[in-house]
Formats: sequence, structure tokens, C-alpha cells
Amino acid sequence: MPKISLKNITKKFEKVVALNNLSVEINDGEFFIILGPSGAGKTTFLKVIAGLENPENGEIYFDGDSINNITTAKRDVALTFEDYSLYPHFTVFNNIAAPLKSSASKNKYNTKQIREKVDKIAKMLNINHLLDRLPSELSGGQKQRVALGRALIKEPKVLLLDEPLAHVDAKIRNQLRTEFHFLREKFQTTTIYTSHDYKEAISLGDRVMFLNKGEIQQIGIPEIIYNFPKNTIVALNVGWPEINLFDCSVNSKNSQLYCPKGDFVFNISGNILKLLEIYGKSEYLVGARPHHISFSEKPSDVYNLKAICGTSEVLDNQLVFYAKIKNLDLTILVNDPDLSLIYKQELWLSFDDQSLIFFDKETNENIKLKE
Repeated sequence: MPKISLKNITKKFEKVVALNNLSVEINDGEFFIILGPSGAGKTTFLKVIAGLENPENGEIYFDGDSINNITTAKRDVALTFEDYSLYPHFTVFNNIAAPLKSSASKNKYNTKQIREKVDKIAKMLNINHLLDRLPSELSGGQKQRVALGRALIKEPKVLLLDEPLAHVDAKIRNQLRTEFHFLREKFQTTTIYTSHDYKEAISLGDRVMFLNKGEIQQIGIPEIIYNFPKNTIVALNVGWPEINLFDCSVNSKNSQLYCPKGDFVFNISGNILKLLEIYGKSEYLVGARPHHISFSEKPSDVYNLKAICGTSEVLDNQLVFYAKIKNLDLTILVNDPDLSLIYKQELWLSFDDQSLIFFDKETNENIKLKE
């Protein structure tokens, strides 16, 4: 399977820059995730690799060989789109078999071989009982499996998956996510998978690239992307519920941070203070993940920040609630869906200073990644 290299790729659509001087290397056999919001350039990235779009600038390499002038049919890639793109008048069997009957594969497979390959893929994807149905008779999850089967049957060197789980419900999404783990082990194909869902990215990817407005924000293994987001754009988009961000100033003399919006101070440990002093600024943008804020219904030396409880909701077997300290709104996550909180009751909060993420207020970049 090829190693894919993109060097200084720029792709524009009139005045819109879809990919801006983008360079990245994707390893042989890697399951590479492109994570980002709508309009980030994810689909364009796949189309450029597939040869469906030509970049204005830059080079694309497979194992060191430029493929810019190689046609789509000869690149040995398979691309599945977000909307499935199934042939509506073809049965499931014929949709999956279509690549084996194309002009590029003409006379390469006889009828028996096509049947065997389709049956094998269909059983693997648990759609062998649907082979005689039309796409109109399938659920979203079944359509997605058919589209995936059509891509896999070519046994491509490169598999490009564009938001493959975007239009299926949560239950099917979780099931298909599990199946992708199996498929990646089975085929060992270099796979590039786009998603706007950080949970998919974290659970599936060998590495994740966060893309925003055609520019790479960060590339790394999932744990690094989550625990050490390079900037506030990545931090706000990776993690649920969304990270809390608020301004703080440093009081080195008292080893404290002061939050003007909440009008409170809290103590920080020596190693945190040293990090901030080395960086050399007095004000920072601080990120606190919702599950790193703890609370008590009674004040203590640890729980000494008075807050007012707002609304709460149970999501994914966890409780999310909102709290307010003066003019600072905070989101807090606890792994106890049965916890009973009363609207407007007093709570006392505590921050885990070792889990706080500090960003430069001017650049919005994580200061720890600039040591």
C-alpha cells in the first residue's frame, strides 16, 4: 500500500481557497482521519488525491512518484461519498459488482469470479441477504454498507471515505464504527477517512489531522490531539461537551490565577506557575474540560468557588449541567446520570489545575506546545 505525500497543495474554487498550501504525509497502511467542520476542505482533500480535482499548485506522490498527471482510473483508489451515490436502478449485487464490470476491469473477471467476490464482501458486511434489493428498499446503514462494499471489492491501494457515517442513526453509527476496526485489520489498505465527529476520529484513527478553512491546524495521534490541542480551534472542536475557555491573569506572588469575568481567584501548583513564568506573559486564555471541574454542595478549603446551578440534562449516560460564577458560564460533566441537582441551588467548585490548558491570548496557541 502506498505512502501518500502532499506537498504545498493549493486548491481554489473561484475566490474560495479550499486547500491552502497544504503539506502532509500519510503512512503506508495508515488509517488517517481528517477531522473538521463543514467547509473545512475535507471532501476537496479526498477529491484531489483521487484525481477528481486538480490543484492549482503542489504535488501529490504515491511512494515517491508524482501522480498529478495520472488519471483517476489508474491511481488505484476507491472513494465513497457522504451521500452513498448508489445506482438507483441497480440491485445491491450489481451496485457492489459495478467496479468489476467497468471498462477498466473489462474481461478481468468472469461471472463466477464476480459472484464469489460479491458474496465474500456482502457476508463480511452482513448484507448478503440484501443482494436482490434496490437502494430504495434499504435503510441508511444498509446503503452505507453497500457503498463501502463497492469500494472494497476493487481491493484498492488507497481507500477514501468521505463522512461515511454522517447519515446513519447513533445505534448504527456505533455498530459500523466497530466494523471499521475489523475492516482496517482485514484489508490493511491506506485509508483516509473524513469526519466532523471527534468521537469517530479518536476511536478509529492511527493519526488525526484537524483541518479548518483549508489549513492544517494540527496532526497527531488521537491522545495528543485531545490532551494537547495546538490552539483554541482544535480545543473547541475536539471534546464533548465543549471545553470551557476564560481569561485569567497570573499572580506569581500568591501562586494564584484571577478570573475577571467570574471575579474569583484559585490556587495553582508550583509546576504550573513555573510554566507560566517561563512563557513570560501575565494574562492567558485558560481551557478547562467539563469533566475536570469538580463540585460539592458544601464549601471547603478545596471547594471554595461559589456558583449557581443552571439547567442540566442527561446525555450518553452522563449528566451535563451548567453553572455560573458571577458573569462566567461553565459547563460541567459528571458520570452520574442519576445525580439530582436543583435549578439555582448553590454549588462549590474546584478546578484541577494540572488539567488546565493555557493558550496565548494573542495567538490562541497552546503555550505548552511552544516550550
